[in-house]
Amino acid sequence: MKYLLIILLCILTCSACTSEKKSIDTEINISDIMNEDNSNYKKAFDVVEFNFPDDHYAHNDYKIEWWYFTGNLQDNSGHKFGYQFTIFRNGLSTDTIMQSSFDSKNIYLAHFALSDISNNKFYYSEKTMREVLDIAGADSNKKKIYIENWEIKMNYSDNPEMPTFYISAKDSVKEIKLQLIPEKKVVLHGNRGLSPKSFDAGNASYYYSYTNLKTNGKITINNENYFVNGKSWFDREWSTSALAKNQSGWDWFSLQMDDSTEIMCFRLRDEDNNTNFAKGTYIDKYGNSTYINANEFSINPIEYYTTKSGKKYPAKWIIEYIPKKIKLQIETNIAEQELIVFTHYYEGSVRFTGNKNTSKINGLGYVELTGYK
Repeated sequence: MKYLLIILLCILTCSACTSEKKSIDTEINISDIMNEDNSNYKKAFDVVEFNFPDDHYAHNDYKIEWWYFTGNLQDNSGHKFGYQFTIFRNGLSTDTIMQSSFDSKNIYLAHFALSDISNNKFYYSEKTMREVLDIAGADSNKKKIYIENWEIKMNYSDNPEMPTFYISAKDSVKEIKLQLIPEKKVVLHGNRGLSPKSFDAGNASYYYSYTNLKTNGKITINNENYFVNGKSWFDREWSTSALAKNQSGWDWFSLQMDDSTEIMCFRLRDEDNNTNFAKGTYIDKYGNSTYINANEFSINPIEYYTTKSGKKYPAKWIIEYIPKKIKLQIETNIAEQELIVFTHYYEGSVRFTGNKNTSKINGLGYVELTGYK
């Protein structure tokens, strides 16, 4: 569900740039790029067979893709953190012949954010690089996806479908070095990995996740080190299509419950913030997944928060999943978790309490919010 972010890469013209907590005076509107010609790229029309480890790397015949990690961690003293680390690829050209070593078919972008929940502070930064001179790319030989020293490495010598991930990123304020081990098998969302985003044919992505990653490592903020552990979530998508014309944004959730089950769910919204498309996935404790249809669940905001930029985002929700008799009250762990980059969007750690059948349930997760004003 990272369409708005990666589509913005289509209009980047710089050959390489980096930034830390970058402020944009004029926010880019998705309508500016709705008519871009992507006819030379494939679209996600049909169910395909996933092939690992190949699908862990770039799909240059599609326009856009991302490798997306979020997690909730803490150290031995109970100091709590949330984090986001995402690398995006956007296709610039399908040409097979490059005129020089400075030409590239892709541009890569990364976002790195930390929510210091215990201290109520939020940090974020970004990098953008063209795929030239070994500066950025997805390298199956080196088993990594990277922009300079921000990288995702993998070890899948035992099983390509169950890789151990190593992620690392550093800027002038903060750093992460984490190891992530899947506790469950890969989850294919939608129809065997074909995940629709509207009722228009081809407006879909190929989408898989590791929804329960045992995580440990180090977080550094202002030269202070924290040795942490907890759980992470990894989303992997590639596609070509943008949002439908009647869709202005979305609310997306990854929720890890304390009974070792998970839910991914999202709703896409129209200009009046009404839901016009919604789907999800429920994952049981053994890793078996169930497709969630729109009429089986609901996402209802019940409180809002206005960020420093002046945007009004939901800050508390009620989510219900009817077949499993799940009802959750979800709220952000800290209020200010908005990234102000090429567009403004909210990516933040959440916690929740609720009921599952007749039992109490608790957990942690992440929310992504786009298209709010």
